[in-house]
Amino acid sequence: MIKLFKIFVISIIIFVNLSNQSKAIPIAPFKKFFQELFEVFATKTDDVIKKGNKTDEMISGSTARNMDDATIAARDQDLIINKVSNENHTNYYNDTINQSPEIIANKHGVTSVKIGKKVSGESDKIVDIFEFAFDESDENIKMSNYILKSWIGRIYNSSKFKKKVNEERLLLVCKNSVELFYFTIIMNNQNDINRVYLTDHKYFQSSIKTLKKQELLVLLDDNDVKIMSTKPKSKNTFPSNYFTIYSDQYFMHSKYLKPEKIIEKAKYPRSNRPINNKCYKATKNGLLKI
Repeated sequence: MIKLFKIFVISIIIFVNLSNQSKAIPIAPFKKFFQELFEVFATKTDDVIKKGNKTDEMISGSTARNMDDATIAARDQDLIINKVSNENHTNYYNDTINQSPEIIANKHGVTSVKIGKKVSGESDKIVDIFEFAFDESDENIKMSNYILKSWIGRIYNSSKFKKKVNEERLLLVCKNSVELFYFTIIMNNQNDINRVYLTDHKYFQSSIKTLKKQELLVLLDDNDVKIMSTKPKSKNTFPSNYFTIYSDQYFMHSKYLKPEKIIEKAKYPRSNRPINNKCYKATKNGLLKI
């Protein structure tokens, strides 16, 4: 590579000299030669960069595979807290545990008086249970058949997430290699259905626009996997974002797919799961080291 670089530099010098003497010597043949040389040099440089990136990835992957669960959790906690701040993390936790369902809903953009009423006993229609950006009947909403009107959060009582049975409130922190999410889970309500909210969304190394605070829908509630989604923006569309959580804490964020594809994918997850994709129960000052 160094030898090729030296040849390239010398060739440029010769080309400049020939250009200054263009009246005496035809430079077209030389120009073509130098263009081809430049292309070869650029290709070789690109190959070196790619090889370097692959080497970094291999080293990073090898390091991650050698970590135990506690070490990974400690690393993830540092990444998350550094991005969100201790103050925000603690505030999210305190709000989840201590605030009323009505206040929590309002903080997440839900203004309907349906929150807190005995909606599950009054009606089983999704338009009477959830607040949408459009006014339609269940029959006209393309997404309606996929939405669970009632769910119990099986995954939180029968998996690695289990800390105590029948928790009423919990804050989940989920991440992949580029972004993180805070989910507020409200369960076992006496006067309302169970609900889930997206409380925060951030990218680790980017200023890309993030998802706003909002109520989410639950599409699947099994012992081994749970699927949540954003609400559809119109009666004829599907959600733009899906969040899949597995009983072993594995997490996936998917976009712009049909619900049946997400559900099918959840039941047959790939075996080579990225180690950076993880969900944790939050504590007041960090993450529960499961």
